[in-house]
Amino acid sequence: MSFNWARAKSVNLLLSTNLKNNDLLKRAGIPESWESYLSIFDDNKNLKSQKITDHALLKFNKNEETNYKPESSIIIEFANTDFSLDGIVKFAEKYGRLGIESSFDFSDSYVELANTWLWELANVRNVLSLITHKQNLSVDKFSKLLKIDLGTGLWEFENNRSKTNDVNFPVYIFPTGNFELGFDKELIRFKENLNTENMSQVIEDILSVIFFNFYRDRVKPIISSKENKFTSEVQPVSLIGYIWHELFKILENNNIIRNCRYCKNVFTIGMGSARSDKVYCSNSCVVNGTRTEAIFKRYEKDFQKKGYYIRKSGGNTDNQFDYWLINKYNVLIGGIDIAQSQISEFSQKWDNQCKIIESKLNANNLAIAFLINKEGRKYSFSYASTVTGSFIENIPDISIWDEHLKMFSEYLKYKKELEVQKKALQEMQKIKESFLDNLQEDLTIPELKYDIKNNKEVA
Repeated sequence: MSFNWARAKSVNLLLSTNLKNNDLLKRAGIPESWESYLSIFDDNKNLKSQKITDHALLKFNKNEETNYKPESSIIIEFANTDFSLDGIVKFAEKYGRLGIESSFDFSDSYVELANTWLWELANVRNVLSLITHKQNLSVDKFSKLLKIDLGTGLWEFENNRSKTNDVNFPVYIFPTGNFELGFDKELIRFKENLNTENMSQVIEDILSVIFFNFYRDRVKPIISSKENKFTSEVQPVSLIGYIWHELFKILENNNIIRNCRYCKNVFTIGMGSARSDKVYCSNSCVVNGTRTEAIFKRYEKDFQKKGYYIRKSGGNTDNQFDYWLINKYNVLIGGIDIAQSQISEFSQKWDNQCKIIESKLNANNLAIAFLINKEGRKYSFSYASTVTGSFIENIPDISIWDEHLKMFSEYLKYKKELEVQKKALQEMQKIKESFLDNLQEDLTIPELKYDIKNNKEVA
């Protein structure tokens, strides 16, 4: 397959609220485009019901483009893109627009909605997650994503892990609709609870629905003849089509999906020379991961003796700790970071290190955290307006945090109430602004002229 694409030398991130008087906004029906996109690719009312008033836009300059041939590894790079505007902008600068439907093609630029990028990314990640579930056949973990009604045999799948500060991007699949009608295919109806046998079948059905929605219309058949022989192949019509094509090949080739033990990024086994027992995605992660685990292993038993349960982090963002701390009620209460340097309260970068820990605590709504450097110096952190690590000789017993965790729980409730009130006030302000704008239009007085002949005023 020969597929070529073009990337723009300049990519600009724009916000629709800042373009009220901009010609771009006048020419583009942004809300209508978003609704049109969702009507094709979204079966989840939760996403459709989220009112987005400020759309982020990616603008690609047409006048300066460079042609290139994407590598097959682009699917892995896209899947590992940070789920944020900053993340997709970095990908856009490197590879150009995705060529998503419901985008805008102007004389000097292409414009794509950032939320369509995030929705595509959410679904790509979900597919890789489903492949992993199918490989591992962990019924307990997968059952958290699936609701089954044995009375009707119907099921609902929902993966609600992809979120930004403003919008949730839940992937939702229900076994009805055009997919079955169009292909005369009946999806699984459960006659018994989830088990390793029917789990594979329902995952295959979910994957079939997703690829039906996101893949089939983004490729076209290419027919050629040579020496009286006809051949055909599938040709993507856009970069997003190419990404979904490479994703389908992972499924088709039964490639094993892994998360790097150190950086947590996705990588595949079977698309090259990777060994089946490979746990790190690169040589640098081998080195860093081995060092991190060696430091942690020295103190793992100390945490366990003090009542903490420890789980290796499975995330792949800057907001993830290296390890998670769980209490006896299986509740996530904190995190542990391992520093491969001698960083301490005497280091110049200490304040920055404290801000990183604070950011992780806030992002995960956690109350406590620990940092251990390569010399074994240990620091504890707790939520506050300003988080500063305190040096500790020994790991404290988990019970010392009981009162602290209780107060933190009350703080989270108060914080949630404030957020609800803030959103309500923002909605009221938007309604007020819309009302005033409409009122101003209604009160516009037409220019009057006097008809001298008939002795009257006319508009």
